[in-house]
Amino acid sequence: MDNKLIIFLSLAILLTAATIGTVGLSVQSDREVDDSSPSLNAKIEMKIKQDYLRLRTKPMHPDATVDDIMILKYYGSYSGRAAVLMTDSCAMYSAALETEVIDGITIQYFSSNKMLIWEPGNFISLKDAYNRGFLTKDDLMKISDVSFK
Repeated sequence: MDNKLIIFLSLAILLTAATIGTVGLSVQSDREVDDSSPSLNAKIEMKIKQDYLRLRTKPMHPDATVDDIMILKYYGSYSGRAAVLMTDSCAMYSAALETEVIDGITIQYFSSNKMLIWEPGNFISLKDAYNRGFLTKDDLMKISDVSFK
């Protein structure tokens, strides 16, 4: 096989394994995801999952329940809004190293699944949250620090 193809396939396998390894990880109300992640209380976690179910999952999968929804990572709260990486049991994302650059700040992702900003009853993209003034450049730097850990 061509060396470039071998390298590409190896990278794809590693990224897929990393993505699969995080799918089952959800934020628990009584503990942190890891030492570098902030924690999320159970009441807010449930509201986020219910909104995600209603807004993102149910339209395509009407039989889905809140048990199908997972918060893969919680990046903290900013101006009363939570920065989260979400998924559900029906979602499929490509395994690829992706970056999002907003006002010179780089956010790194290990799949096509992107971080969302949750406010009660709504989810918006990180870029939209920044453009609307919900996030500051300092907030983006904090989120970037968490996303790289």
